[in-house]
Amino acid sequence: MALRSRAVRMGFKLSEYGLFRSEDDTLVCSETEEQIYEALGLRWIPPEMRENLGEIERAAEDRLPRLVELSDIRGDLHMHTRETDGRATLEEMAEAARARATPISPSPTIPRPSPWLTDSTKPAWWRSPNRSGRSTKKTWVSEFFQAWNATS
Repeated sequence: MALRSRAVRMGFKLSEYGLFRSEDDTLVCSETEEQIYEALGLRWIPPEMRENLGEIERAAEDRLPRLVELSDIRGDLHMHTRETDGRATLEEMAEAARARATPISPSPTIPRPSPWLTDSTKPAWWRSPNRSGRSTKKTWVSEFFQAWNATS
């Protein structure tokens, strides 16, 4: 609605078919969103930013923030293995993280089995103590970093 209102104030009509001059229904542009935004004096606004929270005004002032891209990501701070509700093994996760060559080593959170699991269905590493008789949560983190280092 905000973009259509801007178009009307500028003497245009905007629909899903394109941008038209109001006075004679002449098509101004319809091929790309970028063309329409440019014709309305705006920088193109990515769909992720379209929430009617001031992005049109910022686009008019060329002050839109830059979106985060995959290349900006330096590590994964929360992961789930097959032992809980994830899809990959610890080794597969370490290998994939290593393959991305991120400059920051991942810091996995201590996984907890889903609350709906019973003691008999919780992963063995969660049920069984390590040599010192303590929970194996620290062992899991240690194993992750061993797997991480083994793939380098």
